[in-house]
Amino acid sequence: MTSRTLWTTPAQGSGKVIRAAAALGGVPLELPAAYEHYVDNKKPEFLAKFPHGKIPALEEPGPDGFKVFESVPIARYVSALAPDSGLLGKTLEESALVDQWIHLTESEVDANTAVIGILLRGPGIPYSKPLHLAFVERQTRALKTLNAHLATRTFFVGERITLADLYVAVIVQRAATVTLDAALRREVPHLMRLVETVVNQPAVEGIITKVEAWRGDCLLELGTYMDELSGQVVDDSQQALYISMKYTSVAVVMSDGHLSEDYMCSVYMPQ
Repeated sequence: MTSRTLWTTPAQGSGKVIRAAAALGGVPLELPAAYEHYVDNKKPEFLAKFPHGKIPALEEPGPDGFKVFESVPIARYVSALAPDSGLLGKTLEESALVDQWIHLTESEVDANTAVIGILLRGPGIPYSKPLHLAFVERQTRALKTLNAHLATRTFFVGERITLADLYVAVIVQRAATVTLDAALRREVPHLMRLVETVVNQPAVEGIITKVEAWRGDCLLELGTYMDELSGQVVDDSQQALYISMKYTSVAVVMSDGHLSEDYMCSVYMPQ
């Protein structure tokens, strides 16, 4: 290895943030071409460098090159390699604010996206509508806090893009695959404008990309029956289905309490 290496996958959101920060700061990164997740990160040579086996992970060149894992520390490290980029803010106070918005978005938006996704998809966790709605309510509160902050600002901190904007954009995109439907997006226009601003940065082209839609075909199939089936148990030729309709995400939970992946969908389209 002769250059700085970032172990990640193309679809990993936290990896996208790090790659975008590197691109904006002009920091070269190499991605292992043949990396296979759940295989290579379990090998002894990987665990010797990164003992928890997690990605993203970053490795500086050389036998004693610096190594670090976990998304935010890597992103901060990469950003600090390009101090003129302003990705960490211009002052100590701005740096603290960058961390504040990252932490809020990770803990209150992304964490709830993950929990809701697990609740819907299983396995091993029975679906609970009260829990589902409680997590959605907590996430929605955070989304509206982010939106309110942006009502009079282009970026979260200062007058130029920072690491906070990158994290928020990627995390909001992920939320739109699970909970953030068209109706809620209309309630957070400033936040959605921030996502578009980040996506349209020339330096991040091909890294954080614009998403037009996610798995929307099943809505066409179920659309005729949404009102009739919402919250009801109905007979099906195969087995009973419970249709949970709260947002554009459509969770069709089978009678054993697990989600039918054939019907899990969410749509994110310009309105």
